[in-house]
Amino acid sequence: DLLVGVDARYYWIDETQASGNGTNRVVNPIKPGVAKLRAPYQDATTTQSQAGFYLQDQLRFGDGWILTGNIRHDFVQTEQDGAKAFSRDDNEISYRAAVAYAFNFGITPYVTYATSFNPVIDSTANGVTKPETGDQIELGVKWAPDGSDFYANAAVFELNRNNVLTGPFGKKKQLGKVRSRGIELEGGYDFRNGLRAAVGAMFLDQEVIRDVSSSVIGKTPTLTPENQLSLRADYAFSGALDGVKMGAGARHRGKSFADQANTLTVPASTIFDMSGSYEIAEGKTLNVAVTNIADKRYVTGCGSVNQCSYGSGREISFSLKTNW
Repeated sequence: DLLVGVDARYYWIDETQASGNGTNRVVNPIKPGVAKLRAPYQDATTTQSQAGFYLQDQLRFGDGWILTGNIRHDFVQTEQDGAKAFSRDDNEISYRAAVAYAFNFGITPYVTYATSFNPVIDSTANGVTKPETGDQIELGVKWAPDGSDFYANAAVFELNRNNVLTGPFGKKKQLGKVRSRGIELEGGYDFRNGLRAAVGAMFLDQEVIRDVSSSVIGKTPTLTPENQLSLRADYAFSGALDGVKMGAGARHRGKSFADQANTLTVPASTIFDMSGSYEIAEGKTLNVAVTNIADKRYVTGCGSVNQCSYGSGREISFSLKTNW
């Protein structure tokens, strides 16, 4: 099976960022005053265009062997105006090779090796001279017997990332090398009565193994949760409600570090989602999804002590899907 393609992306960001100091002492609780911001430290428009050309081939032979290989070449152009204007061009070749064997009873072990390329948005004048690159090796097994009601996947991996960008705006730097080792587990079951359930888990151990600053070697980078868990179930009604499907799920994000010294942590968080769909006609389905249904306020991570991000609040989306 031969696959050839082009992937084109374009990003346009118009942003203004400013900050100001506050106090933890309320002088007048009735009229506390109005917070005052300093002049913006970022007022610019940034554009990034990326084009990737790729080729993939998959071979099946020997009553079960599967070989897959692909190669991709990306070209990226990034420009920013404003007081700190810059322009940069990046390009990189990435590839992947995989071998698997499908046994007759539904078990497929596999091993893959892949490289990656992630463009950055920063000026080379700030010392961010290279895009992020990486390589990963993964060993896993998939179990999904033909005609069965379940599937299960398990994998172990090691991922090495080079030139990782970290730190607050204006003070970003590139770490030498970050190593990630982890385990991924996934499974699902169809109860054959309209109810289906799926669960997933990832356990991750990240460590800085090379850097110009010896103080961060052996530490865990910020913004990296130690584990992520998910659980989802959906039910397809029958009878008078035939065509209606309801679903619910939970997502758990483990704690992460908020500083490079690994002395401060961002607490774990769990949010709940719901969804529903209705087949209004053959091939036409109306969908609604609600994420973070409780509108929980939580922090997803901190790049530094002074730079943290809230998770998304409640979001409701509608879509209409048509097949023909």
